[in-house]
Amino acid sequence: MRRLAYSILFLTSPLLADATSSAKDPSVAFAEIDAQYQAGEYKNFLESLHTKYLNDRDQGKLQEFIQKVKADYKDPKGLAKQVEALDQERNNKLREILKQNPDAPISIVITQLFSSDTCSTNEKEVWDYLNNLEKGSFVNSTDPFEKSLQQVQEEFALKKMMLQSSYLSGDKSKEAVKNEHVILEEEELQKILSLCQGSTNPMAKKIVANSSTVFPKYVKAKIGTMYIFSLIQGEVAPRDEVEKKVKDILVEYRDKKRELMTAAQ
Repeated sequence: MRRLAYSILFLTSPLLADATSSAKDPSVAFAEIDAQYQAGEYKNFLESLHTKYLNDRDQGKLQEFIQKVKADYKDPKGLAKQVEALDQERNNKLREILKQNPDAPISIVITQLFSSDTCSTNEKEVWDYLNNLEKGSFVNSTDPFEKSLQQVQEEFALKKMMLQSSYLSGDKSKEAVKNEHVILEEEELQKILSLCQGSTNPMAKKIVANSSTVFPKYVKAKIGTMYIFSLIQGEVAPRDEVEKKVKDILVEYRDKKRELMTAAQ
């Protein structure tokens, strides 16, 4: 149950909660980090992390993380549909705030968060496919293309856990890790694109055709999500009454999810 687990991570992780506390427009934050990524400024980081990932995996040091990733794909309590319903309620309320307050600072973030709303039919199909991949929808697939994509997703899920661990252990600063997390999002999408470019799978062709428009939006939405949840953690103070309303909605639905999970234990 990847989406549920991902939501829990955002609600509890001090790393991600602080990831965009500078309150930038996600487009601006993305442009800055993307320029550095394209210029190869993170090449050493990516190579070093990949080497450590391979070594730790081969030495069995990632077993705890691997078990967490596998658990994320499951829904033993049957909560996924209920959580998705709560997410939909919350998102509808956020959309209404955006509609009523288009010029509020937080509306910039909400717009990026829901950028899939303005996608074309083909773009939305690619967006949903990426979301399903993140949820582990293809973990039991026998299709070679889907299996290869799922392997990439699992690899980067583990790398993100390794990155979070390096922050929690004090090896890296928040600022460094927040940028590196976004870099991993970009690198994962590029790995997916490379696999698609060599495939005859119909979905692969759609991903290639729409990657230049969907991928940037997808990463910006992740950056927006980081800032949204920083409000919940209190790492960022609401800038005005509109943002306070957004925080109240986020806290309300966080608590509803917690109650749901507690009741299921």
